[in-house]
Amino acid sequence: MKMKFILVVIGVVALSCSSIAQEGTYIKSVRDYVVLELDGNNKWQIEDGMRKPIHKSFELIKSSSITSISKAKKLGKKLLSLSDDVIEHCKMKSKGHYVFHSWLVVYLDLLEELRYIEFKEDINYVMTDVNLMIKEFEAYFE
Repeated sequence: MKMKFILVVIGVVALSCSSIAQEGTYIKSVRDYVVLELDGNNKWQIEDGMRKPIHKSFELIKSSSITSISKAKKLGKKLLSLSDDVIEHCKMKSKGHYVFHSWLVVYLDLLEELRYIEFKEDINYVMTDVNLMIKEFEAYFE
């Protein structure tokens, strides 16, 4: 029950962050409210069906040069499509599932912000947070 409540709160915060960003006011990511942890001293194991689209999206992010709002929106749309594949292939169980989805909710929120970005000045802020989420993924999952 407590886990469901936490996920609902994260979802509400994510939606409110996204709608505020659409109004042109960039705010800090809900990433500030999520604390990830390792599986003991090890990274959490991600299933191959999830790993491939995640790494594909990371490569797309790293190779993209976003110089306009239209390019940012196009990239956001493509990344959200890849995230659908991640969700479809998720079969994780137990605490690893919760930790992964805690990361994923924030990552999806940032991709939504990118998809619906309105101001060119916000592109760098959002992409900085997206790149931080990539680093967090690499630190906690393999």
